[in-house]
Amino acid sequence: MVVIKYKKINEGMFFSHLNMIRIWNRILALSGVEVNYSEGFNKTRKLGFSSPTRVGVESNCEYITLATSEEAETVVAKIENNLPDWLQIEYAKAVDKINIASINTAAEYFITFDDYKSCKAKINNFFKRDSIQINIVLHGEHKTLEVRDRIKSYTLLEEGFNMLAGVGDKSVRIDEFVKTMLEAIGKSVNDYSIIKTNLFAVKEDELVNIDQIIK
Repeated sequence: MVVIKYKKINEGMFFSHLNMIRIWNRILALSGVEVNYSEGFNKTRKLGFSSPTRVGVESNCEYITLATSEEAETVVAKIENNLPDWLQIEYAKAVDKINIASINTAAEYFITFDDYKSCKAKINNFFKRDSIQINIVLHGEHKTLEVRDRIKSYTLLEEGFNMLAGVGDKSVRIDEFVKTMLEAIGKSVNDYSIIKTNLFAVKEDELVNIDQIIK
């Protein structure tokens, strides 16, 4: 098995998780990478993906696993000329077996917006709230989601802030969260940038970067 870490940046942020599955299947087919197929009537390539990234969010930490007997270097050499500009390979490594989505418990984001520096105090006060609720649409229904306990930590930096939050069914819906925060501090909800920077898993009761587990 080979795991590939890649960036999904610029216009890549507008492709959904389903889009990415289709795009990767096309890349692998065009490149002639030998990927094992599932058994049964509807045979598909044995691919694994990290947890979905919200549309509109750039990511420096996307992962795909391939069930292949080819070397990691061979896979990269075959696909590199068939990659769009917005998809950039960080590294590829052979592993025995890993399911990124199943071990991933948290993601780190870097968030910024115009006039961020003058709003640090307001952002700090927002994070100190006992309750942080966001409005979402789930299965066609409008719902309110409490996300305060899904936020693990945050750090105010010079040009923006980092936030560590849950993923999957513990997700904060990062784009909706940021819109809620901006509205609360009196800023435009259309003026922001979000980059997913790192994924984390629990190892020996501590959060560790998934790269440490892979490497």
